[in-house]
Amino acid sequence: MAEDMKKCAHPKCNCMVAGEKRYCSHYCEDAADSAPTSECTCGHPGCK
Repeated sequence: MAEDMKKCAHPKCNCMVAGEKRYCSHYCEDAADSAPTSECTCGHPGCK
């Protein structure tokens, strides 16, 4: 059963998330609330 994939809701993050999730990590969720224009440093491959 394939889940729908979409981009992480953090504007600077390139990660993909599945299902009902909006963010790839707690870092992105917290960063989007406090500084949505900051660089993504979630630590996942491809996000630097």
